Amino acid sequence: MKMNVYLILLVLSLTGGCSNGFGFVPMNLEPVKATLEYWEKPGMTSESRLVDSAQCGGGYTLHTGFRPETIKAAQRKGETERDTDFRLFHDWQRCMLKKGYRSTQKCYDNEISRAMPSCGAP
Repeated sequence: MKMNVYLILLVLSLTGGCSNGFGFVPMNLEPVKATLEYWEKPGMTSESRLVDSAQCGGGYTLHTGFRPETIKAAQRKGETERDTDFRLFHDWQRCMLKKGYRSTQKCYDNEISRAMPSCGAP
């Protein structure tokens, strides 16, 4: 019995998590926000941010994303749908930056972050 308790404590310490009744979850997870909630600028309101996002092509929604028909319509010759989606998202980011917003989302040292205007890419 004592061995089982030690084993459970060992597993908990190695996973860095705790039980939530449904399994183990890491304790260092940050709350997930909608894409638009990471964009801030002085004096903005939630409503003005939605309007600015829509003007930049991101739609009037907290979850910036492009519909399949939008991607298809913007797709360039030789470009995959994924490439088009990235291009549209980067254009949206550039537009938001020009409007005075900054992203509070963490930038990582990887290829995806390095390519994002919100992380300093052109």
